[in-house]
Amino acid sequence: MTTAAVGACTAPIVPADNNPGGADAGPDSVSLVVPVTNANPAVGALWQLSANAIGPFTVITLPGGAPTAVADMVSAGLDATAGSESTISIGGAASSTVTAINAPAANQLTLTTQIGAPKTFPIGTQVHLLQCVTYSISTDAVTCGGAAGETHSCLTRTTNGLTVPMVDGIEDLQLAYACDGCNGTNADGIPDNQNGVAGFDVGDFVTDNTWAVAPMTADKIRLVQISIVARQPAPDQGVSETADPGIVSPTPVVVSDHDPSNDAGYNINNYQIQRRRVLTRVVETRNMGP
Repeated sequence: MTTAAVGACTAPIVPADNNPGGADAGPDSVSLVVPVTNANPAVGALWQLSANAIGPFTVITLPGGAPTAVADMVSAGLDATAGSESTISIGGAASSTVTAINAPAANQLTLTTQIGAPKTFPIGTQVHLLQCVTYSISTDAVTCGGAAGETHSCLTRTTNGLTVPMVDGIEDLQLAYACDGCNGTNADGIPDNQNGVAGFDVGDFVTDNTWAVAPMTADKIRLVQISIVARQPAPDQGVSETADPGIVSPTPVVVSDHDPSNDAGYNINNYQIQRRRVLTRVVETRNMGP
């Protein structure tokens, strides 16, 4: 649980629609607060309290050893530099930025915000490092790699300014959100009806929105519809691919509100010679509200 910004994440989920005002002309992206645990699993579960933390407190103690839990967290990105302070979560029930590492004693972290009574965390409570992670699509040849002559695109993950490729050949990411209490009604544990049709259906997912103006704010998101388009990196080698709709993409693959024919540089002849597949899944968000 976190009630404050974590890096560039001003909320646990920060949607970034390609064009909040209308039809998209490119992929969406999203930033999430992600809890990171032990960076060195070979040495066991290190990131746990080694002394009871009884509120009010501003210092927590973690295990020693080689490496120490604190050293392991630093290797995973823990920072206490002014302006870049990392955020940790204790047992998923309290969070604070870290103002000092290995202080006031070795294997201890000093927190910026006091954790008040009656919160009490026993020895063994899990401690997580919270990071702001952004998922997006890159068309950069250096980032995505691939052989010469291939069209480069990939799904990437960016953490602390470092972008790494995750899945090759992903050319589109479209995200739509179902929310609870964002259309003027009270939150009742059921996604809001956005289209007036009885029951919950695909029309109740919202796209083209900033999720930054009340009542449609990110904390009300409960379901996310994720659609990705995967594309082979190189054209098929043959003579009849463009005549077979089962092999190539005869028309643009339209996902959500994104029609690739509206993209800058779109060329139907180039588009048609590479096979594509669409995968859509709906996931439920966690720790976003009651």
